Amino acid sequence: MHARTCANNGCGAEFVPRCNRQLWCGACLADPEALRRRGREYKRRRRRREKAAAEAGRPAVAAEPPAAGGGTACRTRKRCAGCGQVFRCRSNRQKWCDECKMKKREGGKAGKARRREDGSLEKTCLGCGEPFAAASVRQVRCPACQKAERRRRLTAYMRKWRARRKPGFGDTFPSSWSSIKSACIPTSGRPI
Repeated sequence: MHARTCANNGCGAEFVPRCNRQLWCGACLADPEALRRRGREYKRRRRRREKAAAEAGRPAVAAEPPAAGGGTACRTRKRCAGCGQVFRCRSNRQKWCDECKMKKREGGKAGKARRREDGSLEKTCLGCGEPFAAASVRQVRCPACQKAERRRRLTAYMRKWRARRKPGFGDTFPSSWSSIKSACIPTSGRPI
């Protein structure tokens, strides 16, 4: 990067910036009085911009009071991810305007319940071939077939798991399980 002259009033030192946005030298950035002065200058410039916007008839984005929950208010305007309309957000994480947010909520759990009542999520079961009202778009089996399929998968998994746990499998178990079993029998003759 090229050397720059410090933008702090009265400094004028030459420095190499760490990034393109750095306008002050390292000494001025470390000075607390210079930082306070920089904050005052920022506020002054902002007030000038807002005043110019008001004179031109443009809506100035003014600072809103803190939110009711105690958080800070968002001072920016954003474009809605749903309709593309510009709106003033109440949080930095907000993506949707109020209208789109309500439409999105209706498409959620409440919308699923409504669709089930309408029967618009009517599907054919992969197991038995009978029509059923699906609880979600991902559901492909009726509740009875789903229960049977889950049991079938669990049985297959447990069968594989038990096969791995049998004596003689791998290095963790001895090859002759009966010799260890007989060594565990106490003198009373009863197995443990």
